[in-house]
Amino acid sequence: MKSILPMQPVYLGLLVVLCCMIGCDQPRSSSESAPIAASPSEGSTNSELQTVTIKVNTMSCVEGCFNGIQSVLEKRDGIESVKLAPQKEEGLIDNSVIYVSYRGAMDRKEIERLVVGAGFDSIEFVEKSGE
Repeated sequence: MKSILPMQPVYLGLLVVLCCMIGCDQPRSSSESAPIAASPSEGSTNSELQTVTIKVNTMSCVEGCFNGIQSVLEKRDGIESVKLAPQKEEGLIDNSVIYVSYRGAMDRKEIERLVVGAGFDSIEFVEKSGE
């Protein structure tokens, strides 16, 4: 009779991924498509670092959810960094806000497409209320 004990870490890993996906599978309303920054004018480059704040309400964990979003967004040309807002407890998400820093023109629809492609239903763009 074969023991399934060697397979238990695999099942545990799958369980963690599934739990993260369940938390990331709640429908949310879609954001409108609008440019975040205007395209650079002909002959000039917009190299100023800019940041947009997004909220991914269905993001429930750092390891699977945030790291997946970060990986997908940072592969996009122009995106310099993707940072998670401060959390009360390390490893747990109680604030689903993400800061995306980029150079050049960036389209809200493109950011949303990338996040949805990573397995999330939608994102919300958070407008600045003063710094």
